[in-house]
Amino acid sequence: MKLAPHLFSTLAVALGIAPTVIAQTSIKAVGLGTATAENSAYWFPSYTISNFPVMDMDSEDLRCRTSDFGMDSNTLALGVPAGRNMTVIWDSKKSMITDTETQYAPSGPCTVYMAKLSSQGTGSSWFKIYEYGYKDGNWCTDYLKGQMNKMTFNVPQDIPSGKYIVRAEIISLRTSTKSNYDDFTQGAQFFPSCLVVNVTDGGSASPSLSKIPGIYKKSDPGLLGNFGAGQKLTSYKVPGPAVYTAGTSSTTSS
Repeated sequence: MKLAPHLFSTLAVALGIAPTVIAQTSIKAVGLGTATAENSAYWFPSYTISNFPVMDMDSEDLRCRTSDFGMDSNTLALGVPAGRNMTVIWDSKKSMITDTETQYAPSGPCTVYMAKLSSQGTGSSWFKIYEYGYKDGNWCTDYLKGQMNKMTFNVPQDIPSGKYIVRAEIISLRTSTKSNYDDFTQGAQFFPSCLVVNVTDGGSASPSLSKIPGIYKKSDPGLLGNFGAGQKLTSYKVPGPAVYTAGTSSTTSS
C-alpha cells in the first residue's frame, strides 16, 4: 500500500492513531567541511511533510519522502569538490524542541546515498556513501544529539563530476518489533531528505548501483527486532547495500 505523507497524516488523525516519530526529521542546513548555511533551494522535501515518515518501503516516496520533486539539469546545486566532506544539520520547523534539547527516537541508524541527477533517482541509480548504525552502545541518533544534529560524510574522490542527488536518511526503529506496515503503528519509520550537489574534480569510478525503493525488505534483521530504549545489542548490521569506498569500483547493479 502506497500512502503519500500528507495522506498518512490525515488518516492517522481520522483513525485516532498517534504514531511516535522523531522530532527532528529534515535537513535545515548544508555545507562543505563542518561549515553550514541554511539555503532551502538545495533540498527537499519541504517542512510541510517533514515530520511524517515513509512506512511503505515499496513506495516511491522512499527516495526523498516525496515522489514528485521535479528536478532537472537547471536545478540549483551546492558545489562539492570530489573527496571533500559535507555536513548536513537535521531539524524540523514543527518541533518546539531547541537545538540543544533535540529529541530523536531512542534508536536508529543513519545512511547517505547518491544518484546522478540525470537518473531522477529511478531504476538502479543509487550508491551508499555513508552509514552509522550502532557503536559502543549508542545509535546514530544518539551520536547526532551529541553533535548538535550535525552529520558529516565524505563524497568519494573518484566518482565522475556532475550533478547528483544526495539522499540523507534517519531510520527510526522504535516501533520495529513487528513488521505490520498497514496500521501505521508498527514497523520501521524512514525519514529521507534529499539535496542536489554539483561534484567537481571527479574521477571515472562506477560504484555498484541499487534501486530505491528496493534496498529494504520487511524481514531485514536491521529493520525488524526489539530495538527500543534500553536494549543493548552485541551487533547490528545497517540495512541496505554496502558503503561504496573510493577505489573499489564496480558496475554490478541490484
